[in-house]
Amino acid sequence: MNARTGLLAAGIGMALALAPAGARAQRASYEELQTFSAVLNSIRLNYVDSVGQSALVRAAIAGALDALDPHSRYLRRATLDRLNAVRAGLLGSIGVQLDQVDGAVHVLAVGARSPAQRAGVLPGDRLVAVNDTPVAGLGDREAEAMLAGERDTKVRLALARGPQHAPLSIALTAKRANYTWPAITASLLLPDSTAYVELAEFSEHSARDLERVLDGLRKRGARRLMLDLRGNPGGLVGEAGRVAALFLPARTLFLTAEGRKLGASSKVFTEGSGDLTIPVVVLVDAHSASAAEAVAAALQDHDRALVAGRRTFGKALMQTTFPLPSGDALHLTIGRIRTPRGRLLQREYRGLSPEQYRAMAGRDAPGASAPAPVQSAAGRPLDPGPGVAPDVALPAPADLPPWWPRVLEDALDVAVADAAAPSVAGTAGEWELDPAGWDRLLVDPLVARAATALGASISLDGDVRVRIARELAARVALVRWGEDAAVHFRVSTDPDVAAALRLFERLPLRAGSP
Repeated sequence: MNARTGLLAAGIGMALALAPAGARAQRASYEELQTFSAVLNSIRLNYVDSVGQSALVRAAIAGALDALDPHSRYLRRATLDRLNAVRAGLLGSIGVQLDQVDGAVHVLAVGARSPAQRAGVLPGDRLVAVNDTPVAGLGDREAEAMLAGERDTKVRLALARGPQHAPLSIALTAKRANYTWPAITASLLLPDSTAYVELAEFSEHSARDLERVLDGLRKRGARRLMLDLRGNPGGLVGEAGRVAALFLPARTLFLTAEGRKLGASSKVFTEGSGDLTIPVVVLVDAHSASAAEAVAAALQDHDRALVAGRRTFGKALMQTTFPLPSGDALHLTIGRIRTPRGRLLQREYRGLSPEQYRAMAGRDAPGASAPAPVQSAAGRPLDPGPGVAPDVALPAPADLPPWWPRVLEDALDVAVADAAAPSVAGTAGEWELDPAGWDRLLVDPLVARAATALGASISLDGDVRVRIARELAARVALVRWGEDAAVHFRVSTDPDVAAALRLFERLPLRAGSP
């Protein structure tokens, strides 16, 4: 290096040192982009196989989004067009909501009375292939688009169920339909003047529909409410706020959004008069997520409801969709959501693979820092998160046996229940109160059929036997007395519902209750 070159280098170094931090960061970003461009160009020119520039760029985008959080995603225009056709009723669907995790597409929710439910698809299943085409590496929306098609056509599903290290392979067929996700999937009057409402998701008009259903139940004598948010994956946050507003006074804080940009940070308050003053118990589980968690947390923070069940999923991120010039779209996380009392329900995802994050629904990562203690508006200690911890924890249902998917695949449960239904005497109400009859008529015949199908000796005991008896008995109620009787059976024999009914004694009637 000669003197002039040395002086030049020293001058450049001094200029960089004296440059504002913003300028240095901008230069560093420019250098990183140069490196990125050089890598792409080297791959395009020198890789052993020909690789298109478009494929490389989209793979890089996917990698960048994976590095951010488990919920940001890139959507192709063709996928958006197909999904819009489903929403417009031009194409049929099977009624599932999916979630993409580390290249695996998980079933997040199954619609009530949907083609997927009738075919035997369960929440937590992993979609492996659609009509023999693998979905590995696809996003959840791309997989949903693959499931769409002409109404009344059949689609073959290859699923994996159970633990990652030893999954069960399941093949099912579903018939597509113009399926509309119902916001309210069950509503009935339970003992002790208890209104029960199952709210499956927060879609357009959920609050209006809930208010209408509750008005009808109150006219029939309902004096308290059990709001079931188990399995509710969320939906429209604005609609969730309107649901919470039915139970809270006007201008009550519903949530706080925190983001880097000014428009992403705000406080959301309820609107309306909160006329529904009846006591409320809310049921939740590990599949209650996002907007469902926001509602449960707001009612808990303001001491407006008792929450029962299992800790919720732990998703409290705010996303918005940015259209791109190509017609594609970017679904990006822009903020975090806190409950009215400052709880951050979002589980830790940094340092975890998306697969680990998804598998730990309702639990935080080992070694995660403990949030600060939180109290409700009335001074009651609350679990700070992640997720919404119930005020009263209820035991999880017994796990179904490893051979249960084979029962669904071969429709053995349907065959056993349908064969037994004609011999069931009495009323639907009497059938609900006869668990010994469920066991005697249904369980042993099912075990015998399953053993024949598997070519192995199997047995059932304890809570697993009780759960399977209830599953089969619900099918008998459907065949013997119809859809309404089946819904009533499912709710009235639910162990969580029975436990929640006993919790209302902790909640005195509020002023203004009928």
